[in-house]
Amino acid sequence: MIHARRARSRGAITAVLTGISYATSAEMAGELGAFPRFAANRDAMLRVMRNHRRAAYGEASDYESLATPPVALDHDAILDGDLAEAAKAAWDQALALGERHGYRKRTGQRDRAHRHDRPVDGLRHHWR
Repeated sequence: MIHARRARSRGAITAVLTGISYATSAEMAGELGAFPRFAANRDAMLRVMRNHRRAAYGEASDYESLATPPVALDHDAILDGDLAEAAKAAWDQALALGERHGYRKRTGQRDRAHRHDRPVDGLRHHWR
C-alpha cells in the first residue's frame, strides 16, 4: 500500500513540473509570441490545458472531448498535502497565462512522451 501512495506522490510531482513548464511557456509567449498557428489551434490547445487542470484537481469526469478520461490525481493518496495544492496551483497558472498569451512550442517533455524515448535521450537531443 505504501508503494502505491509513493507512486501517487510522484504523479503529483510530475503534475507540478509539467504545469510549471506550461506556465513558463505561456510567460515566454507573452514576451515572444505564441507558437506558429496557435491562433488557429487556440480552442483545441486550451481544451487540452483545461483537461490537464481537471486531472490535477483530481476530477473523475467532465473532461472535454475525450473518449477515455485520464487517471486524475488522487489527492487523498498523496502523502504531502502541500504537493497536491502545488499541482493545482501550477495548472491554474498554466491555464490562466495560456488563455492570456498562448504558448510557445510544445515542451520537449511532451515530444519525448510521443516518441516513447527515455528522458535521457531527450536531454541529449537538447545538448547537441
